Amino acid sequence: MKNIAQPIAILISLLTLPLILFGQAKPITEEQYISARNAAESETNKQVRRRVSNWKSYDAGEGTSTGTTDYIPPDRSRWIDITTKGTKVERIEQITIGETIYRKEDDGPWIKRTKDSGGFGIGGREIGTREFFKESVTIGREKLQVLIRKMANYNNTYFDEDKMWVNSKGLIVKTESTTKRGETLVSRNDVTYDYKAKPAKIVAPIK
Repeated sequence: MKNIAQPIAILISLLTLPLILFGQAKPITEEQYISARNAAESETNKQVRRRVSNWKSYDAGEGTSTGTTDYIPPDRSRWIDITTKGTKVERIEQITIGETIYRKEDDGPWIKRTKDSGGFGIGGREIGTREFFKESVTIGREKLQVLIRKMANYNNTYFDEDKMWVNSKGLIVKTESTTKRGETLVSRNDVTYDYKAKPAKIVAPIK
């Protein structure tokens, strides 16, 4: 009996090995990462879809933000973001039609501008190192590719990690972005995509 059990154990280990390797992230070049990410974004941008993001800050001034964006190709979208910090709640609504953007903050008036007239301002950190990976995973019965980007600033005080799950149709299913200071989680943003959503007609709120 002992002689039979040993070969069976070896066989089982050999059969499960590919399953383990299948889920391991493999290093890729920055060019391969950008190419794969651009392809997924390009295919996704062709679809009617709803994008829901849930962001949370764990740092000083802890807050949350929920953003819902409906996209109607080729050039219409409607974004509503609600941010909560303590007892303060801020609401932003933004409609994009072609090259024109309409934006409203809380109960304020609609403001109209064109895309090339400048943004509303974003910040960022200088990047010191970048690493890129690709992983194959199975969730339920669906096989997905995961694109991973890991970044650290020059002082190695902040560490960012972005993950993008892409299905067999080349569409983005979800993304996850985290920022850490050492091992301490600073913020996290989880985004999901719904391709079955039926957005309402997107029209200009003002002339």
